[in-house]
Amino acid sequence: DREFDALFRVHLRNAYSALGRPIPDELQVSNISTGPAPDHLVPAGRVAIRLDGRDTSFLEWLGAARPTLVRPAGAMHEVATVSRVGELLLAFGAESLCLRLSGPAIVGLMAARSATLVVLAATPELRSLPVDAAWIAVDEVVEVVIPFGSLGAIPGQRLEFRIQIHDRSGAVLEALPHAGSWTITVPPTASSRSDWHL
Repeated sequence: DREFDALFRVHLRNAYSALGRPIPDELQVSNISTGPAPDHLVPAGRVAIRLDGRDTSFLEWLGAARPTLVRPAGAMHEVATVSRVGELLLAFGAESLCLRLSGPAIVGLMAARSATLVVLAATPELRSLPVDAAWIAVDEVVEVVIPFGSLGAIPGQRLEFRIQIHDRSGAVLEALPHAGSWTITVPPTASSRSDWHL
């Protein structure tokens, strides 16, 4: 069911693109409610990211969550397709969601400005948030720092999200995770925290 649903939504998105119309956010995610629950990611602590697209220090991403990027197998699945992202790290900044994407394909696409990143977040309504140029740095890796306020997320809230890589036309090249979504619990603000340290 999920594979046919994904294929159907691809055709609908292509129809909107062919008509020159904006693609509704609802066509980016499945409405099939069966299957495993979203993976809940829990970083070990806050990080202080130097937004430079480099491996500045081993300590910079210490404690980040490392979600699996394994593609699910299925009857219609193209097993030979390789993910554009080799590894993803997720952490919390003072008041932001921090992401680090690595791998030659994603770094090459982002460095050439051939792709953009979009976060689809349910807070609880679905929001499509293109990653602002001020929130991203590309060099050896792709580093992204997204303010929780821009995601519409508040402290203590459970946030369900996924990341999409779009080409210049807005077509989805890849979605992470490859099936379903991830969730996090938005941490307290920097001024109210008592159990976190930098």
